[in-house]
Amino acid sequence: MSTMDKKSPRYCASASTRDSVSLGSKRVIRRYNSEQVMSTTGESSITQPGLNEVAPKRTESSSHNPHSHSHSGSYSAEGSSPAENDYQSVFGSPAAETSSTTCLFENEDSSGVYVSDLTDYVFNSPREENKFKDAILKHVQEVAGETQDPIELDHPINKVKLELSSELGMPFVSTFGQRKQETRERAPRGNVNLKDIFRLAEENAENEAKRRCLNKNAFDRYVWEHGNRLLITGQAGIGKSTLTRIIAQKILDKEMLPETEYIFYIKCRDVEFNQKMDLFDFLVKYSASDTVQCSAKEKIRILTSIEKVSNVVILLDGMDEARTDELTKSFVSKCLPNDVVPVSDLIRCLMSGKLLPRAKVVVTCRPRQAFLFSPEYRPGAAVQIVGLNTNSQKKLGQQICGRTFSTTYNIISRDSDLESACYVTVFCMILYAVLHEATMQHSHSPLNTVTRVLLYLLDKYLRSAHMRDVAINELKKVARLARCGFTKRQWVFDQGDIANAGISQPAFQAFMFTYLDKNTRLRYRIFEGEHRCSFTHRLWQEFFTAMDLMFFATTQDFDVYQEDFLEDRWEIVTKFMYGFTNAENVKFLQRQFSPSCFQPGWEKRKRLLQTSAECCLHSSTQSCVLLVQVCNWIQEADNFSFTQGIARHIPESFKIKGPVMLFNHDVQSINRLLHAAFDFLERSPVKNLDFEQVEFAGESFRLFANGIVGFQGSIQEIRLIDCGNVKSVHVARILQKVERLHIAYCNIKSSEITYLKNSYAKLPQPRPEFWVFDHNSTPSDFGYDLSNTA
Repeated sequence: MSTMDKKSPRYCASASTRDSVSLGSKRVIRRYNSEQVMSTTGESSITQPGLNEVAPKRTESSSHNPHSHSHSGSYSAEGSSPAENDYQSVFGSPAAETSSTTCLFENEDSSGVYVSDLTDYVFNSPREENKFKDAILKHVQEVAGETQDPIELDHPINKVKLELSSELGMPFVSTFGQRKQETRERAPRGNVNLKDIFRLAEENAENEAKRRCLNKNAFDRYVWEHGNRLLITGQAGIGKSTLTRIIAQKILDKEMLPETEYIFYIKCRDVEFNQKMDLFDFLVKYSASDTVQCSAKEKIRILTSIEKVSNVVILLDGMDEARTDELTKSFVSKCLPNDVVPVSDLIRCLMSGKLLPRAKVVVTCRPRQAFLFSPEYRPGAAVQIVGLNTNSQKKLGQQICGRTFSTTYNIISRDSDLESACYVTVFCMILYAVLHEATMQHSHSPLNTVTRVLLYLLDKYLRSAHMRDVAINELKKVARLARCGFTKRQWVFDQGDIANAGISQPAFQAFMFTYLDKNTRLRYRIFEGEHRCSFTHRLWQEFFTAMDLMFFATTQDFDVYQEDFLEDRWEIVTKFMYGFTNAENVKFLQRQFSPSCFQPGWEKRKRLLQTSAECCLHSSTQSCVLLVQVCNWIQEADNFSFTQGIARHIPESFKIKGPVMLFNHDVQSINRLLHAAFDFLERSPVKNLDFEQVEFAGESFRLFANGIVGFQGSIQEIRLIDCGNVKSVHVARILQKVERLHIAYCNIKSSEITYLKNSYAKLPQPRPEFWVFDHNSTPSDFGYDLSNTA
């Protein structure tokens, strides 16, 4: 097949690259821009060519090639391949023969993956029996090529690491003793290699099978059904879908699961869960195309092949966007591939291993919604996306800010709210870009909450040239559409939904426009899609839902959903509602909208949210996850008097009992609330801090220690039991602010015990009571040991 069949001696990624990837009997030629990368250490990365590399020149569409075209925000190559719908044979294709490659990663390891803007495809003329595989492959290629980077620079960005953790991959157990024993059997891994994630699922299933199964047959069956299921979790906007696309691209490039023959990528927000169909029709509808037609004989052959082979991968992205409550129900009967059943049953059987047990199934979901799934089919192995570490944040900031990095970094490092937000890649890029612009203009906008960041972007968008002829009231209609869709679990809208919301076609087209800000190089839009559309990110829909409920919805509409605000799927909407209690944020909207747009009762709704937070903090029956979430909501309000009023209702013993993972922003939110209680109330209600089965992710324990040291006065007692990532250097700082400190089963090593003893001996009298159980469960009473030594 001419030169296109020849394998290159190494993998070359470029800003204008044609690469040949074969899957089964199918060969695809694709052209793309390198934007996303998974590092060879297994931590995902975001990349473009290096700063010192020479980027290829942009070229206009060739008048000699009717198929070539330019693509906004991407590079095009001479002799580009035919457009997506113009399928041609590679045999004798001039474009295929004359393609050229500029290698921008000369020394890049071949195990890296580059997810990119896929713009063109050339397919072999498919044989009749391969059209199904061709259709699903094309769909995966398109999805893997999507990019949501919020910034476009005039120079490429080097890759930075996005850390993954398997701590939540351990089964959730009910007693401390069980967890302690399991931790000894298999210590938490911390960071995870992407190439190891399916082995993690298998090991997790084997550990579970040892406890559950009495004979080898039962053991093998359990591992067979559960060892291929994986859950990927992470907070909103941290990169779950990006990681899933990276996995898809690595599979396509045969750098991961190279024997894969079928790969299905399904966006759960598009799925009609109540519709009845068999497995084949489900896979065709949501991971290929409705236009794929196969005979009954061919359909049976394909289903048999999928059922019997082990080289099948199914990616279920965004399960938290599922328009159904069926996933919380425990019982689901086993179904066969040719059974016509509700789609919700098919998906539950796929997740549980009752259907296609040999297939590898990956599910992405936000954490709180993920653990609402019934344990019967929720994947036992979970990988949590932790975010950017400090070094990665700095590397990203340096590339965005250039010479002004030091000034911009100092602004972020001095503001603990900004610092804690930067572990989320999207917000890190936005904050550095915006603060870089503010530094150049010698001004500083306080973008220390997610609500404020989105308001900033919205302000830029509304002031852009393409929005000049759009009435601001159209945005109110967008907010209503968002709220109506959210309450119905609707994430995709057709033209009928747009018309019912009253949004005019000119306004709708304006909201579809991608705006690129000349100063910050940030790019964003509200809607995406063609015949059917959705908000560009679920965060935008939740943001507008909160805006509608706080300002535009009637009192009757607000009261209808009042009891839902503490539910898991309302987590981010409620957070934005707290953000809209901030007076400065309200002033921004008042400048945009006429007074007639606002419904009366904002003060009443603000007081209701305050009362709700007070009740949650004072209640002893609330889960630790909701308790942490309430602290995040209060932080989002960024209102001192609001926070101080709630702080009066903190119980004497502030307890967080997991298992739970605390991120930087979680700890910062807790610190802010405790700071209001200790420093600004005449008498702090808080006496004890009790953390049990808590994993401190990233720099969160350092931030926790910073908060404790910064409080006025001292705390009676702090207990850290079975907590992860507890650093002795930060424990030593806490000693000066506490009367009693008890640490047990936190993996404190012998060398750290020595360091802590030396630090304890240097403290002035009276020293606090200090007990530590090291990683061998050996107890140490530091006061007693010091007195005996003296």
